[in-house]
Amino acid sequence: MLADWYRYIDPNVSGVFYAKETPVTMGSDYFYPALGVAYLVIFPSWLSYVFWNKGVAMIGTTRSEIFTHLIPVSGGLLSIVLLDEKIHLYHVISLVMIIFGIVCCSGKNKARA
Repeated sequence: MLADWYRYIDPNVSGVFYAKETPVTMGSDYFYPALGVAYLVIFPSWLSYVFWNKGVAMIGTTRSEIFTHLIPVSGGLLSIVLLDEKIHLYHVISLVMIIFGIVCCSGKNKARA
């Protein structure tokens, strides 16, 4: 009974996804959304973790943890480029602070005598 939840959604309400029991074919209205879901499953949900795990295996967990702070930087830059968000002073300050932190932490330690 709960599996049929989508049948109770009004198809005329704007902004609400309404699923029909039609096959997804090249000419159907659901082809491009299905293609978008397939893209989301393959690239950000699967391949990003594969590449991240390969990178962690290559440089080690301690050094790779520093670079997790680049995730909000890339999100901010992509929102500025793709979504036409306005760049503000706090964007620049946080970018400089994150890059400064990465540079400080990724430098080699001097051997103590």
